[in-house]
Amino acid sequence: MMRVEMSKATASLSEYARRARREPVIVMRGGKPLAALMPIDGDDWEDLVVASHPRFLALIARSRERQKPGEGIPLDEIKRKYGIKPKIKITRSSVPKAAHRAGR
Repeated sequence: MMRVEMSKATASLSEYARRARREPVIVMRGGKPLAALMPIDGDDWEDLVVASHPRFLALIARSRERQKPGEGIPLDEIKRKYGIKPKIKITRSSVPKAAHRAGR
């Protein structure tokens, strides 16, 4: 993971974006993380667009306000009832570094 202090970020955005294809680039301000550049695929893009849409966020806020603590059905129970198995997504970060080197 590359970290770059914002005040010392002298490369172009396109250079940092190219670097982010290989590893996340974390932009720091005053030593604290401010932003991250990382590759996204089609599914991640859709999730990002929906999760940051103001109408979707308002819908979630209203739903949370209406839901009283202790009411509702736990997610695990719903998954069990409908036979939903957890998705296993293999990502680069979940594979040990030695395996990355061996695959090159």
